[in-house]
Amino acid sequence: MSEPEKSPGPAAKPDHFDIAILGTRLGGILLAGILARHGVRVVILDDDPHPRYQSGEATIPYTSMILELIADRYDMPEIRNIARSGLIARHVMPSSGVKRNLGFLYHEKGKTQDPTRILQFNVPSEHGENHLFRQDIDAYLLHAAIRRGAVYRPWSRNGAMEVGRNGATIQDGYGEALSADYVVDDCGRSSPLAAKFGLRLEPGNRRARSVTFTTHMVDVTPYDHCVHHRLPGRWHDGTLHHVFDGGWIGIIPFDNHKNSTNPLCSVVISVTDPAEAARSGDDLLAGLIDRFPSLNPHLGGARRVREWDVEAPAQYSCKDALGGRYLLFDESAGGNDLLFSRKLSNTVELVHALGHRLIAAARTGDYQKKELRDFGRIQEGVQLLADRIAAGAQIAMRHPDLWNAFARVWLMQSIACTVTTRKVHDAFVKSRDQTVLESLDRPVEDGFWMPVYEGYKRLLDQTLDSLSAVDDGRLPPVTAAQRVFDALAAVTSLPPIFDFADPKARIYHLTPARKLKALWWSLTQAPDGVGRLIFYRSFRKLASGPVAQALDEQPLSRKGL
Repeated sequence: MSEPEKSPGPAAKPDHFDIAILGTRLGGILLAGILARHGVRVVILDDDPHPRYQSGEATIPYTSMILELIADRYDMPEIRNIARSGLIARHVMPSSGVKRNLGFLYHEKGKTQDPTRILQFNVPSEHGENHLFRQDIDAYLLHAAIRRGAVYRPWSRNGAMEVGRNGATIQDGYGEALSADYVVDDCGRSSPLAAKFGLRLEPGNRRARSVTFTTHMVDVTPYDHCVHHRLPGRWHDGTLHHVFDGGWIGIIPFDNHKNSTNPLCSVVISVTDPAEAARSGDDLLAGLIDRFPSLNPHLGGARRVREWDVEAPAQYSCKDALGGRYLLFDESAGGNDLLFSRKLSNTVELVHALGHRLIAAARTGDYQKKELRDFGRIQEGVQLLADRIAAGAQIAMRHPDLWNAFARVWLMQSIACTVTTRKVHDAFVKSRDQTVLESLDRPVEDGFWMPVYEGYKRLLDQTLDSLSAVDDGRLPPVTAAQRVFDALAAVTSLPPIFDFADPKARIYHLTPARKLKALWWSLTQAPDGVGRLIFYRSFRKLASGPVAQALDEQPLSRKGL
């Protein structure tokens, strides 16, 4: 972004702001810092002081990539400090965990977990991924926003608030009135604007259905100590999912590196049976341990250190997130299951898409701009894509073969989105030319706001169609799984070293030798542009001379893909 074109100045009214942000969830905090950095007069109204507990803690490479893109696009280096493990320990606190792999173990009732029904995706990122201890991360970002010039005020939802054609008047926690030209509501499910205007829909148009329980625990025994098999990555070094027909349990440790000062482990339980909402989290966990014997040595001795947070159902949406002078942002507009770390990735996607649009609106005073309406479409598309994936995953969990197939398709599209965005980011960092980012600012409605290869989107659509056929009883799970594997085998835009089409290939560990083989494939066998795109950054450091030039000069064209 260019330097600020306006600043509050001595003549600005002390209680009037360009933008008021209700709530201090991660998205609102990031937005506040970005807006303040670019000269927008912004006030943060907080009714739940930090530090505080917050779910949504595990990153994937896609999440970290967007955080780095945000940091560079908006000139906010503080944001980069939460994208890399070393920077988190140095600039925030050594209380977050690391994530070196993403693991799934499929369990069946009354049986010991079958080690042939596992999946482990070892993270190839050069800086690893993270288990963010949100109490510290969110407080750090809030302080960064205040240092950048955002004004912080305590606030009560019971205070007076009026939003009209010309802006809003809000009573802060001191009982004093302030005004703003525009309001961004980031309060989540309990959004005051959704309540005020009757916008909330539960569960609305969401296909997925789940009840989620989240807490922090101690004395969670690393799963590696509970089994005899040895893999390239330790389960405790990553995010572990225990998958079963009807739900999943997520294990997100913060104590999994030598510099950690945090003994806690985040535990997530997600179940599709709505009747489970009537149970306590302790009873639910105990019942799952009884049902799946391999969980007992792992979780049987664990003790929670706080109450369970329960979302019943986890899914909700709204009638219309965008009003004339307000926006229901991110989780205020809708929520869903926590699977695949979508909560965090959705948030940073939407922060990236909204930041420059709000800056432009604040500079001109025009909040009816087409760009903000475009954001409304993007936000709805991102949330609907997350819902499609969550609903598909819930169907896939009904059968181990179907889960084995679906998880690979999800990973493939996640890699594609990550590296597509990464190449645009690298081009921007190299040139600092804002026009480079235009391919990321398209008002799309399918949730893919980056120019990702259409073939991957088609494969995801085909997979979700097969899952719908299972759900409707039109297709047996085993047949659907085989269709997905057949589709994976027919894909020519993946290097054969990944073996995604082999149901028996359960461990994905991208060694330097495999990287070199993939690089050779991308330059000699891949469809036009695909190999150079998908594996661009991962192998960029291995390349030099003409090879590096070939990677750098490969055009990023939606049509060319």
